[in-house]
Amino acid sequence: MAEPIHFHFDFSSPYAYIASTKIDAIAAKHGREVAWHPMLLGVAFKAMGMQMLASIPMKGAYSTRVTPRRPGISATPCSVRTSWTT
Repeated sequence: MAEPIHFHFDFSSPYAYIASTKIDAIAAKHGREVAWHPMLLGVAFKAMGMQMLASIPMKGAYSTRVTPRRPGISATPCSVRTSWTT
């Protein structure tokens, strides 16, 4: 069998969520398996001296508005949490 597709994802990423609903079918179509690799995107950004998108004033505000629309574009079922409890 061919080398697996290495899928690196962050649980908090809406883009990773959308991709995670499709990766198994894509791999099967090409006769490959998926090797799932969870990661912490915030740690990667920090190591590279970058900021998280939400902490950049204009980009953070934009992503808050556009992210809920992404699943609809890709026909992926999704609900967006409007509040967080601690």
